[in-house]
Amino acid sequence: MRSDLLVFASLVALGLTIRGAMRLPVQSIPPGLLPYLGAQAIFTACAWVASQRFAYSADGYEAIYRLTAIPTLICALLFTLGAILRANAYPLMMVGAVLTLGLFDTLNREVPGIDFLKLQAAILTSCGILLLMTLARPENGLSLRIRLALGLFLAAQGFIHYGYLAGTAVERYRAVAIGFASVVPSFVALVAWSWLAIYFDGIHSELVRQNDAGNELLEARWVSLQLQELYRVATHLFR
Repeated sequence: MRSDLLVFASLVALGLTIRGAMRLPVQSIPPGLLPYLGAQAIFTACAWVASQRFAYSADGYEAIYRLTAIPTLICALLFTLGAILRANAYPLMMVGAVLTLGLFDTLNREVPGIDFLKLQAAILTSCGILLLMTLARPENGLSLRIRLALGLFLAAQGFIHYGYLAGTAVERYRAVAIGFASVVPSFVALVAWSWLAIYFDGIHSELVRQNDAGNELLEARWVSLQLQELYRVATHLFR
């Protein structure tokens, strides 16, 4: 029950994050952000619904999990690649490839379990670390905070996957690992999406305030011009 509430709360926070991002000027949002957030929302919702109907080890749950996780991983990779290109940090592409393959190989050799989860853990961890590395070449405050939030989120999710695989490989830690994986990822997501949602809402409020101030200035300028025109006409008539 507690895990269900956390998943629901994280979905609400993610929905508010998507809403906040869509209310900001298009040019201020890093390319690939909205597709990733949308894919993440679909993945979280579908995996949650599937967990209500199937056991985690059931074929039905695994099929739905993989089907919705693959687009999320692709979007995460594309967003990370875009962040690297915008930061002109081209060597990080090679670092990312080596890191992903190295993590997957390490997991494959040291930890028994499902290969897809190992690949997912490697990709999430690599994307998170690379996004955090791009912070050395910041663009602006908005982009920096987005990369910081997603970098921490993806890296944390990758480490959580690794912990789940390592824990379930040992019989006496299996129950603890499953309980850990049912709560911690949703909590991390709730913190990350809530932070971004609040930040986006603050930016939108500031933009609205600036727009209102600009409209008031234009209105005052228009009134001033009309008074000047009336004065000019009056002086012309009574000359």
